[in-house]
Amino acid sequence: MTPNYGSSQGFETWQQVEEKKRFYFKKNSNRVAKTMLLSLLLQFVLMFLFEFVYLFFRAFSEAMQYVAATGETSFQAIYQIVLNMMLTDPIFSTGLYYVPIAVIMFFSNMIPVWYCSKGSGIRLKGLFQGVRPTAGFVGLSIVFLFGLNFVGGIIYQLINAGLGLVGFRAPGSSLSFPTDSVLGAVFYVLFCCVIAPITEELMFRGVILRSLSRYNLFFASMVTSILFGIMHGNFAQMFPAFLMGLVLCYVTVKTGSVKLAIGLHILNNAVSVSLEALQSLFPENSGVYIAVNMAGGMLMIACFIATVILLIVLRKNIHFTSDDPLSAQRDNIITVPNLYQNFFSSAFIIVFIAIMAAMMLFGIFTSIA
Repeated sequence: MTPNYGSSQGFETWQQVEEKKRFYFKKNSNRVAKTMLLSLLLQFVLMFLFEFVYLFFRAFSEAMQYVAATGETSFQAIYQIVLNMMLTDPIFSTGLYYVPIAVIMFFSNMIPVWYCSKGSGIRLKGLFQGVRPTAGFVGLSIVFLFGLNFVGGIIYQLINAGLGLVGFRAPGSSLSFPTDSVLGAVFYVLFCCVIAPITEELMFRGVILRSLSRYNLFFASMVTSILFGIMHGNFAQMFPAFLMGLVLCYVTVKTGSVKLAIGLHILNNAVSVSLEALQSLFPENSGVYIAVNMAGGMLMIACFIATVILLIVLRKNIHFTSDDPLSAQRDNIITVPNLYQNFFSSAFIIVFIAIMAAMMLFGIFTSIA
């Protein structure tokens, strides 16, 4: 029996084939956006549910005692009790806040990873299978990682300086190393150096990069890195994350596995958290604080200089092509014209970018310099 591909003769015309490819590309693009939107939604919902349930049980007895003693049952009075509890409760007022944050972030990233993998037909186990990188390749990747991170930081400083001229500033991440709770500090490290790197790599260099790589590897790497930067939701992290994302995409493309990308991401965050922890333990004018700042700055500058030199020397050898035979069989196999235009005009991609842009602009306009 001859299969019917949609035309009256049983065969599709060239135009029908191209239209079908564009249709499925748009569908795939929207799935990528839905993956990130689902992550944002889960973060909001799970955090809201945690706060509601926790505060309900914490404030219920106190509210009942207040009502019994005063006879006051107004919403304003009960709300004030809850508000006072949020301001004084250790979960909300100390580093213990990172305990629920770490757990919520795990599920907020892994559920979308599962959703995207199912929709794209990607086996999560397959994300870890590829060729083993050489020691030299790993070393070069580390240099590029910190070198380009430094460039991203410079871009942020320049933008922040420009905003300062008109009375605004671009706020950075709200996360900071807690010094008032040992358990909070442990979960902060767990969140920044384990949960975030692994789950973010599975999402971006895993299912998102893999789902887009069937069209074009460089396109997939560039788009994945742009989305990774935007997903951070603030200018301080957006530019370093974008450039770091390019390095992580490159090593994933070359090896066919997310293992090295996860390791590099953990290393990057571990260095940042270590410097942050050391700085938080000493006064700003102390010798140790100054030494830590200088050491971190010198490391980044050295990696930046090395990156510039290596990019010049190795410019002809840097290609977004896979060294893994299995990856080569599935990458760059579908040709779709105007990839960037079609991708960024997809409905859910526009929604995602609009939401993140609104969040970043809100941060700027509410942060008077």
